[in-house]
Amino acid sequence: MHDNASLPGLMARGDAPCWVPLESAIGSVLAGWFMWMSEVQLADRHRVQAYKHATTRHYLHLGEHGEAFEYHGRDHGYLEVALATAILRAFAGWERAGPPESQRRLLTAAINEARRRAS
Repeated sequence: MHDNASLPGLMARGDAPCWVPLESAIGSVLAGWFMWMSEVQLADRHRVQAYKHATTRHYLHLGEHGEAFEYHGRDHGYLEVALATAILRAFAGWERAGPPESQRRLLTAAINEARRRAS
C-alpha cells in the first residue's frame, strides 16, 4: 500500500474497456453490474481502471495488481484503500435493486477473499 498521501491522476486515453482488474476482484457475474468509465494514470505511473456501479452509482477504482483506490475530490487525488473496503463502498445500497441471493453470496465471498488476501 502507498502512504496516506493521495496521488494526483489524469484520465488516460483508453480505447477499450479493461475488465481484468474488476473480474479478478469480484468475478464476472458481479462485474456485470458495472460500467467501465475510464483509465486513470496516477503520478506514480500506476494505471487505474474506473468502474461505476449501474445501480448504486458508486465508483470502484482498481489498479493493475489488485490495488483499490478511492478518489478524493477535495485534492483531486487517489488514495489507496483496502480492496474489501472499496468493494463494500461500491455496492452500498445495492440490495435495494433486489439482486438474487446467489449474487449476494458471491459478493460476500468476494469481500471475504479480499480480506483474506490482505491479511
